[in-house]
Amino acid sequence: FNERGEVTEMAVGRPASLLQTLKNLLARGAALETVLPVFTSNVADILRLNDRGRISVGCAADVVVLDENDDVHDVMIAGLWHVKGGKQRISGRFEDTCGET
Repeated sequence: FNERGEVTEMAVGRPASLLQTLKNLLARGAALETVLPVFTSNVADILRLNDRGRISVGCAADVVVLDENDDVHDVMIAGLWHVKGGKQRISGRFEDTCGET
C-alpha cells in the first residue's frame, strides 16, 4: 500500500488461480450471485478500493464477462477494454509480460 492506502504491488496469488477457483465453485453447483462477492466487492472492501468491486454510479467501470464455459471473454478496467473477445488488448500492472494472465 502507498501513503494513500492504495494497492501498489501484489506478490501473492495468480489471476488464473482466481478464475479456476470460481470455475470450480460454479461446477460444484454454487450460485454465481453467492460466490461472486468473494472475488469482487469483498476483496475491494478489504483492500480499501472504494470505487471497485461493484457496478454502481461513481464506481470505476471494471467488468469481467465470462463465456458459456465460464472462461474470461472480455475485461473492462476503468472503462477501457483490456480483453475483448478473449484477446488481450491492454496489459495492466499485475499481468505477466510473458502472456500468462
